Amino acid sequence: MFNSRTKKSYRNPVTPFFMIKSVFWRMLPYSGSSGLLSQSAVGVEPGTKKGELTATLAMAAASIVNIVMLLFIVFGGSYVVTLLPQSVVDSLVFVLPAIFGGLIAQLAMQKPLWGVIGIALALTVNLGPVPTSLKAFCCIFGLVIICLLLEKLKKATA
Repeated sequence: MFNSRTKKSYRNPVTPFFMIKSVFWRMLPYSGSSGLLSQSAVGVEPGTKKGELTATLAMAAASIVNIVMLLFIVFGGSYVVTLLPQSVVDSLVFVLPAIFGGLIAQLAMQKPLWGVIGIALALTVNLGPVPTSLKAFCCIFGLVIICLLLEKLKKATA
């Protein structure tokens, strides 16, 4: 959030929206099972009004617990960042490129051409006149778009 040593703010105003979206996508696979488990625990039949209400309340409770836990983790992590030495804080800018590199390596094992395209795109974006705030966005979405177009082209020629 705020590093008292450098007087810089590391807070991103969009983070809460991504956090809620993250909760939704993490809870979506479990929503059916939490609904069924809550219905069986209470002893109501699925498809009835009581069953629907029970499943809805179970999913809402699971989402609230997940959001509360994420808030503790986010604020706790922000506090831990203020305790880290400045050299470690400065090195955090390499986390996103490291994740991108790991994804490219995993992708290259399945489809080597995509790995080559990803590396070439990353080099082009990082060496070109792309603003720093857009580099990761351009690399990730550029690779996805290029690979989707290649797959469509491959299907059209086959």
